[in-house]
Formats: sequence, C-alpha cells, structure tokens
Amino acid sequence: MGRVSLVLLSLLAGCVLPGEHTAAEDSIANGLDDGCKSELFAKLAARVQSVSGLIPAGLVVTTHNAASERVQIGGDAIFGAIADAIEVAEHDVALQTWRWDPGSVPARAILSGIKRLEARRQASQASAPVLVRILVNRNFPQTVNLLTHIGASLAGLELDPALVEVQFVDFRPVGLGASHAKTVIVDGKTALLTGANVATGYGGAGPEWFDAGFSVSGEVAQALYADFAATWRKGFRWLCGAGYDVPPPTGEWPAQVDPCWDTPPPATTLIPTPVAEACLPMLVASHVENGSLFPFARVDNPQAQLFLGAIEAANHIVRLQTPNLNEDAMKLAIVAAVRRGVIVHLLLSKQFEETGESLPGRGGGNERTVAELTNAVADLPDGCKVLQIHWYSTDGATAVSGTPPPASHVKYLSIDGQVAIVGSANQDVQSWRNSHEVNVALDSAATTRAWDAQLFEPSWAFSVPIERCLN
Repeated sequence: MGRVSLVLLSLLAGCVLPGEHTAAEDSIANGLDDGCKSELFAKLAARVQSVSGLIPAGLVVTTHNAASERVQIGGDAIFGAIADAIEVAEHDVALQTWRWDPGSVPARAILSGIKRLEARRQASQASAPVLVRILVNRNFPQTVNLLTHIGASLAGLELDPALVEVQFVDFRPVGLGASHAKTVIVDGKTALLTGANVATGYGGAGPEWFDAGFSVSGEVAQALYADFAATWRKGFRWLCGAGYDVPPPTGEWPAQVDPCWDTPPPATTLIPTPVAEACLPMLVASHVENGSLFPFARVDNPQAQLFLGAIEAANHIVRLQTPNLNEDAMKLAIVAAVRRGVIVHLLLSKQFEETGESLPGRGGGNERTVAELTNAVADLPDGCKVLQIHWYSTDGATAVSGTPPPASHVKYLSIDGQVAIVGSANQDVQSWRNSHEVNVALDSAATTRAWDAQLFEPSWAFSVPIERCLN
C-alpha cells in the first residue's frame, strides 16, 4: 500500500493522516500540557476534545482520579469485583450491559451483591434506600420474557424497598444500533469497565471467554455516569416484576402506554466526587448508537478520534488485543504506524464471529484483515518484525478458533507503555459505526506497565504467530 493509496483511503474514511493536525488541536494540546499530563496524552486529549459526543465537555478529560493496578481477569474475578462494589454503595448504583442471561454466574453474582447491599444497609440502620439502576440491551430474538425472568429473580431476593430500590430498563435497539457498553458506577465515585457480558460462559465450571475488568475512581466516574444517564433516558422501565408472562405479538414490542412500561425518570442522583490530590489524567470517549444497516464510515466522534489519535501518536510500540478488527480507518492507521517504524503487536481471535463479520457491510472476518494488513507492508524487509500479528491461544501451540469459549473477548490497547485504553469497543464496523460504546484512556506509565504485564504480555506469550510469519 503506497502513499497514494493511503491518501485515498484516508479521504474515504474521513480521517486525519499521521502528523496532520489542525491549529485548534495544537492549541488544545498546548493548553493541556500542564505538567500533569504526558505529551502523548495531551495530543490524544486534543483529538478527542475536537469533536462532541455524549459526555459533557467539562468531564471528557479529568485529572483527579485513581486506578487499581490490578486487572480482574476471568468472569469470577470480574463479576466478583462488581458484586463487591455494589455491596458498599451508599446512594446509587448504575449498571449497563449488552446482554443478561438469567441464572448465569454473572447474573447470580450481581444479585448476590444487591442482597449483600441490603444486609449491610440493614446492619447500619440506614434511613434511605440505595437506588440500583440496571440497563440491559434487548437482543434479537429476545422477547419481553427476559424482563419477567429478571423480575422474578429480583422478586426472589425479597428486598426491603426502604433499604434497596431496583429499577430495570430495557434498551430497544433500532436496526443495528445496540447499546454495547458495560460499566458499573457506584455513588458517582468508583467505576468498573469490562468487555464481559452478564452471560453464560463467564465464570463457573467449564470453558469461559477470556476477558478483563478495570477499576477506576474519581472524576472519571462522573463522566462514565453521564454516559450511563444519557443512554438510560432512551430505555423503557419495566414495572410488572414477575407477573407479565405473555409475550407481545410477533414483531411488535409493547407500546409505551402499556401499563408494564414507562419512561424512566432521569438518572440525576449523582453524588459529587471529593477532589483527590493525586494527578492521574483520564479521558472518556463514547460512541452514540446508529441503527443504519450500511452506515457511512465517519470518524467525527470521540471514540474514533481516541483510537486513531492513539495509533497516530505512538512513537515506539502499540499493543492491541481485540476479538475483531475490520474497520478501515483503524487498519489504515495501523499500516501508517508500521511504515513509520512503530512496532505493532496485534492479538486477534481467529474466526471470532466470522459469519456475522463477513456479512455485507460488516467489514469481513479477521483472516481477511490479516491478509490486507500483511499485504500492505509486504514491501518492508522486516514487515513481520514491525507488524506482528498473533492469534489468541491457550496453550501456545494452537490458535483458539471460533466464537465460543475459550476465545478471547478482551478489548485492550496500550501506547508506548504510557497510555492504556479500555472499555467496551471492538475494532470492528459494529463498534465503530453502530453500537453505543464507552472507553477510558489512562495516562500513567506505572499503571499501563502493570496492566500490560497482567493482561497483554501473558496472552502474547501464549499466542500463535499468523501463518505468513511462521517461516
């Protein structure tokens, strides 16, 4: 892929070529360089702040934050941490997920956390209830029965409404515009981000998807809460508990005037976060859902600018783990980074969701992407050393092939050992163009090194190089 092809693709994708930044972006970057943020993060923040999104401008970039250097790896660790966070809530819990499987290990863990919250509130003789809000994306061909199952689960907890109040909201996608974000925010102070769903295949006996969770706190939690609140308003609140078992006629959803549904009250009980003295810069970048079956490749949104800005700002090494990669703008950015000498370690899941990703307009499967990327740098004498593409493996010998567990579902990106990006977005057309997603970038060499060492490096050590680079 030559320079002419790169320019053409960049115009089609609507992205900025490496090194080409506007005067406004340069001005923002200069303003952010206050001795707290790294130069790399300041440039990245400028890119993200140059476009508007779900997060209020004043919360996109914050500095009074903290992060746990421990990564929760695997369903038991992820949902155990979520349950523990719910248990200690004082005012408000806001949880959103793309999928909820009743009876699954994650669902039982969350319900256990809610019940433990009630017990703690009772022991402390609390005078007001904690409000627990749960937002679940409706997946096709899911019917209203999911809500009755969840209602039955909650009814089985026999919660005292004076101690814990639970509100459940159903997000109903239009077309392909799903809500794919997975976050938990407690009291507007602490938050956990993960790629894991409340689904069978996470935790317990048997094989499970490889996934991770990350805990952060401080002002960043308020930004994540703002993302949750914006999506919460678009859902429908379920009112009928376990007592509504008749699904609607095929192809018809219950109308908003149905007595079992109403518009949820605004999520406005955010508790201000005490200002921490430590300086840990973070930014939150989201993507708004878009139902189009064949969406145009736009990058004028915070999430696209986050990922493109990160790859384009890299000077030394990019570590990227994702189930799928087929978004043209991201492929273009990776090729450009490799051609300027940046080492790229790309860890993919072989044939993950191959059928869906190969449908018209969906970008294609990972093996197609691998062929495109390797062909684009085939003229480089050390192409396989600079662009290293591996398949996820559990034994270091054979790639895990297909979607079911134990495939990797991790979404992780680190740049130059300084900035780490975590959240819900895959590097595919669905996440870039259709789904509601939310991601956090963190500016800390120490935390990035810790996350790399716990998550990416062990996975990379057991991964399998693509066939082209085995010889």
